[in-house]
Amino acid sequence: MSDGELVKNDRPPAPEIVAAGWLSVYELFCEASRRNPGKIALADRTRSFSYAAARGRIDAMAARLSADGVVAGDRIAILSENCIEYVELHMAAARIGAIVA
Repeated sequence: MSDGELVKNDRPPAPEIVAAGWLSVYELFCEASRRNPGKIALADRTRSFSYAAARGRIDAMAARLSADGVVAGDRIAILSENCIEYVELHMAAARIGAIVA
């Protein structure tokens, strides 16, 4: 096989991979949360949150965005350093169908 040549795989993808293609990043996160609620989902140098705790924080952020009038299709801009809240805002936006630009 030469460089740049792709390997052909005659097997179809696993059903869970096909199904994942129809889910939002929030829905994928919820599935991981359902399977691993006590495992660490988000962490930085000083804090960490389990999937269950992170999901609660994300849902609260999504509720706040909705209360502030953000609806599906709206665009949200983020100016931030890399942090847990940055990831949570992406997930919260996905939860309500908003777009992070």
